[in-house]
Amino acid sequence: MKKEIKLTINDKKVLKLLLRNARVSDAETGRQLKVTTQAARKIRKKLEGIGIIKAYTTVLDYEKIGIKAFALVMMRISPEMLDKDSGIMKDPNLISSYRLPRSDISHIGTYAFRDLTELDNYFIQFQRKYGDKVGIHRLYIFSNRSLLRRSSRELFEKIINEM
Repeated sequence: MKKEIKLTINDKKVLKLLLRNARVSDAETGRQLKVTTQAARKIRKKLEGIGIIKAYTTVLDYEKIGIKAFALVMMRISPEMLDKDSGIMKDPNLISSYRLPRSDISHIGTYAFRDLTELDNYFIQFQRKYGDKVGIHRLYIFSNRSLLRRSSRELFEKIINEM
C-alpha cells in the first residue's frame, strides 16, 4: 500500500510557483515565501526526492514554431506494436498517447503537424507502414487556433490545495 504524501504549506506554495514558472530560482522562491534561499532549495530538493517533481520542461507556443494542424486518432494497436522497439510510440509527431480499456479502440493518440498537407502525407505513410497492425477507427483533425486549453496547471493546483 502506498504511503500518502503529506505536504506542508510551503511545499504546496513551491509546487504552485513551479507550475507557473518551472525556471523560478530558489532565491525568487525564497523571496515570495519569505524564507531563505537555502530553505526554498531544501523544499524543492525534497519534492524532487519524493518524486512529485519529475522534470522541468519548456512549453512552446505551437503556432509560433509552425505547428498548425493536429489529429486526434482513435485506433486499435496490436500488442506486438507496443514493443518498445516497434517505433510507433517513439514517433516524433505523437504528442501524447492514452491506453483505453476497450476492445475496438485500444489507444487514443494526439499528433501534431506543420500543416494539413504534412498531416495527409503522414497518415498515408502510416497506413502503408502499420496498416496490418494498427487500425485507425476515427481521426479528428483540428487547428492550432481551436486549442482551448494547453495546460493542466489549474487541475494540479486544485489537487495540491486538497493535499
